Amino acid sequence: MAAGDEAGSDSGGDGAGPGQAALQETTQDLQMSFVRMMQTHSPQSWSALPSELAGMVLCRLPSHVDRVRFAAVCHHWRFSRQEHSLPPPLPWLAFPDGTFFGLPRGDGAKESFKLPVSANYCITCGDWLVFSQNDTCFLMNPFSKITLTLPKLSSFCLVDEPVGIINGRDVVDEDMSGPLLQMDTAISLRKVIRCSGLLIAAIVDIGPLCTVAYCQPGSTTWLVSGLGSKGSVIDMMFYEGMLYVIDEFNDLLAINVRQDNDNCKLRVSRIERLLDAAPCVFNLIHGGIS
Repeated sequence: MAAGDEAGSDSGGDGAGPGQAALQETTQDLQMSFVRMMQTHSPQSWSALPSELAGMVLCRLPSHVDRVRFAAVCHHWRFSRQEHSLPPPLPWLAFPDGTFFGLPRGDGAKESFKLPVSANYCITCGDWLVFSQNDTCFLMNPFSKITLTLPKLSSFCLVDEPVGIINGRDVVDEDMSGPLLQMDTAISLRKVIRCSGLLIAAIVDIGPLCTVAYCQPGSTTWLVSGLGSKGSVIDMMFYEGMLYVIDEFNDLLAINVRQDNDNCKLRVSRIERLLDAAPCVFNLIHGGIS
């Protein structure tokens, strides 16, 4: 009977026997411990950022003003600024004779370089500057003084790319081989990206066509994409081996550009539409269009 009474006391009535009471007490203890831990725990300060990570952040701040602001946060960040060797800061001061000067370094020395004679500045490509000279383009890194030669602006042809776009409209070859692609004109550069040591991508204007073109440093011909025959290319970026392009329809395309193993020439192996923007609907109303 004693055993039965004990068993009944665990399972009968309101169910609050010794076993459940012990569980509730344990849960309450854990909750109180968690509350006390949260009350006594103080979040880490930004000043605790390891010096190695602070150096990585600094290397991504090319502006002298941003570096000064970084060092002004706290003593630890100011020490990190002094501890790391950083590339010369931007901005550069440009003079009419083609000479560029940088701000003085800590030792008082100035970084400077001069453009080649008759070279015309086009656009910026990250740490690279794009120039044209006698119909030839080249990239120059003012920090390392490395220069990469690009094809002439008058030399271009169609790139080898798939006709079909995955999840999107097709690239029709007939549209490009017709009057839309004007072979008797020159390319005008809008944006240039150095994707890798073997790939340069650019947004180009060829007559009424605004599309993407590719080349390899030192090659003689720009390879023009047929994407511009369906809609002008607005912007692009290179990320983790893929070129991402936004067209005038606000569609996001991913382009895989690779070097052919057989002839070492560039070819587009895949074009995929990742985002399909909502169509823009026009309605005729009194006095205009909405």
